[in-house]
Amino acid sequence: MIDNLRFTKMTGAGNEFLIFDAREKGFPKFDRSLFAKSLCRRSLSIGADGVVFIEKTKTPHVNFKWDFYNADGSRAEMCGNAARCVARYAVENDIADRSAAFETLAGIIKTQVKANGFVEVEMTPPKLLEKDVQIDADGGEKFHVVYLDTGVPHVVLETTEWSSDYLHDVGAFLRNHDHFKKTRGANATFYEVKAPLKIQSATFERGVEGVTLACGTGAVAAATAAVLSGLKGPIEVQVPGGLLNVDVDKSLTYARLAGEARFICDGEVCPEALL
Repeated sequence: MIDNLRFTKMTGAGNEFLIFDAREKGFPKFDRSLFAKSLCRRSLSIGADGVVFIEKTKTPHVNFKWDFYNADGSRAEMCGNAARCVARYAVENDIADRSAAFETLAGIIKTQVKANGFVEVEMTPPKLLEKDVQIDADGGEKFHVVYLDTGVPHVVLETTEWSSDYLHDVGAFLRNHDHFKKTRGANATFYEVKAPLKIQSATFERGVEGVTLACGTGAVAAATAAVLSGLKGPIEVQVPGGLLNVDVDKSLTYARLAGEARFICDGEVCPEALL
């Protein structure tokens, strides 16, 4: 029975997640995709950007594995902000120590939880899929983007336009463009260099289908594109929901993401939340 299933809600720079401890044999079996899609609805249910199920693992030297779902019910390989939230959740619930490792579809992720609630995540090294892609839009506008994989695919566009309409319309256009169909579309990330060690960024997220307050893999993608263009890190990334710090090298051998992870509430899922 799903009735009264316990969850914890957390946020990483405004990116909200519902976390369920599914390690015990008695944890109920159900359609997790539909469950996540139902619970993530704002106003009609609990509301979140994604749902994480923590599971046991048999992999040596790994604390646990996760089963992650976007707000639309689709599975995601990786989510940097969710990784930070889950790492702190694991520490507070005696699932792992402050230094931990867990399995995702993108690979093994290592985390370090600081005493102040900040969490550093050692991301999978970025992959440069295409450095300069020209995407033609109706009306003659041309977008020159960088196509990256930072755990999930991102199309990164440097811009000075930050209106909500622009981010949504261009983000939706790039996210669904045929050029990126080999990765089931891509997240569309925007950035602008504001200072030698600081950029502004926002992401139209695949699976949420809108611009979110923060996207961890998007912050890494934006910082990576900036570094490939000549910026030197570590880089402070200003996202709509707060500040994230990204350290990435030009040779793309590593990427680290750091920022706060906060507890919002604990609760139980009522049956009517799924209606």
